[in-house]
Amino acid sequence: MPYRRYLIDAHIPYQTDVPLSSICAMRCGGTAPLVAYPPDAATLAALLRAWDGDGIPYRVIGAMTNTLPPDGRLSYPLVSTCSMTHLTDHGSSVTAEAGVRLTMLAHRFMRMGRDVAAYLVTIPGTVGGAVRGNAGAFGHDMAEYVLTCEVYDPDTRATVLYSAADMAFSYRDSRLKHTRQILLSATLQARERDEAAMQEREAADRQWRREHQPTEPSLGSVFLRLPDGHSAAERIDAAGLKGLTFGGAAVSRRHAGFIINTGGASARDVRALIYYIQHRLAEQYGVHPSCEICILPKEESACHFPSNKNRG
Repeated sequence: MPYRRYLIDAHIPYQTDVPLSSICAMRCGGTAPLVAYPPDAATLAALLRAWDGDGIPYRVIGAMTNTLPPDGRLSYPLVSTCSMTHLTDHGSSVTAEAGVRLTMLAHRFMRMGRDVAAYLVTIPGTVGGAVRGNAGAFGHDMAEYVLTCEVYDPDTRATVLYSAADMAFSYRDSRLKHTRQILLSATLQARERDEAAMQEREAADRQWRREHQPTEPSLGSVFLRLPDGHSAAERIDAAGLKGLTFGGAAVSRRHAGFIINTGGASARDVRALIYYIQHRLAEQYGVHPSCEICILPKEESACHFPSNKNRG
């Protein structure tokens, strides 16, 4: 493993032969030959700069709450942001590294009577994934909070500071989905807001999720809103696909936008179900649902696509 040399020299923690089912929220997937855990944004940027200089392909992951790995053994290493949890409180804003969990971030400042992603407190992912996909819930999204983003650019091997306007946020989208750039940290607005009101809103949102969304392992909502304005869940339900199974993967009977692991699902089962749903909706309604989740490739050659849309 030539990519281990820099990790050892820089004293960056890593694990080898990591079962991806142990870290993916879907509880499926094969094995990563190596997962590196840089402790902070500067170390992440230095690591990626070194690997890019050596021509080493890699993928950066967060908590894998919306990332589907392949089965089998990956041919490239992964870099996890989960140890990058540093926060800097500026008063009217907060800078959070990419690995900070949204729930932890929101709760920490809710207790101070400040809204830092409080409307997104029920989203289980990290700041990095949430910014990249402009994650949203209950009518709110990350674009409402982001002031600036510190990003590493593999093409120039430089760190860039973007304004919120530079990030080109739109529905579940940002510039990071269309480039190979990787979020290091984000500075978010911190607004004064009543703690009790935020807690009441969170309780209501969590109650809605308990009543309407599955509790089995999943990656959350699989598909984006359809071009015809309907939600994918509505069309999947209308097509009679609720409960449809491929191996251990199934369309949730509670919410048709979720694919769940009913026990022993492989990544291949999940992908087969996704492709079948896409085919059926295209055939039945003339619409092709795009994935909201990220799908990791198995082979390193797939890491060099210019758009790199599957990074997650």
